[in-house]
Amino acid sequence: MARHCEVCGHEIPAPRSRSVPQHRRYFAMIKAVYDQWPESHSFQPVDREHLRLWLQCRAGYYTVADVPVPDLSDINAKVPERLRAFLPPEDYWRQHFMAVAKGVVSVITRLRTRGYVFIRSGPDGVKVFQPKSINFHTIGPSEFGRLKDAVTDAIWNETNLDADQVLRESERNA
Repeated sequence: MARHCEVCGHEIPAPRSRSVPQHRRYFAMIKAVYDQWPESHSFQPVDREHLRLWLQCRAGYYTVADVPVPDLSDINAKVPERLRAFLPPEDYWRQHFMAVAKGVVSVITRLRTRGYVFIRSGPDGVKVFQPKSINFHTIGPSEFGRLKDAVTDAIWNETNLDADQVLRESERNA
């Protein structure tokens, strides 16, 4: 059933969904790149899915959540005065680490993720990156094409591998 504009009544065409061959070609590219992934690269994916999601994050296709990082003085304030002199400094760091870890777990639980997330820490705190879904209902053909191009660029930037060439060689060898 066609949708119509509420103001003028003009028929709104249904959004075009991407093609199955486009989808399959993307996953074939990921498989081919996974098979050629350099052993010397600092990121070593567990499997093709892990690589795909990492590349999508590198391509900017993610959501991010900040994890609140407590200040060590806040942790120090929670330790009774009479015990502070007896606690070695590593106990403060352990408490700090546990507070951050609880924050990360809390964020991941809130995201309700069913797959990989990527955690980065830096001077501005801890961030949890979750790759966005690329299912047929959430991403159309234009956006999917842009994502594929961005992932291809990420592959080149990370490894100097030409993803399209690697795919062609994989298809030729199959």
